[in-house]
Amino acid sequence: MRRTLYISGAITDKKNYMADFRNAEMHLAKQIAKGNLQYTSVINPAKVCSVLPLDLEWDDYMKVCYRLLELCDGIYMLKGFENSKGANRELVYAKNMDLEVIYQE
Repeated sequence: MRRTLYISGAITDKKNYMADFRNAEMHLAKQIAKGNLQYTSVINPAKVCSVLPLDLEWDDYMKVCYRLLELCDGIYMLKGFENSKGANRELVYAKNMDLEVIYQE
């Protein structure tokens, strides 16, 4: 049975967001491999959105992120998400879908 975890965190105006998301993706993949998380895969929206056209508007990126989130069973909130309008919207969206919420320690 497929269970997918979505990474959410601050992106706009955050210089090292790609590294933050990549590090989280690698950490979560290791936890899954060890059997410490009951998921089978991780979606890194920063990586997915990095191949989209640069002239898209913020709302367009959020539409893509919402669709990705709909494929998931849980959301992993990176530290500092509280300061991100997009991450907070993703969290509300995930809670409305009754997804499991995991907060980065």
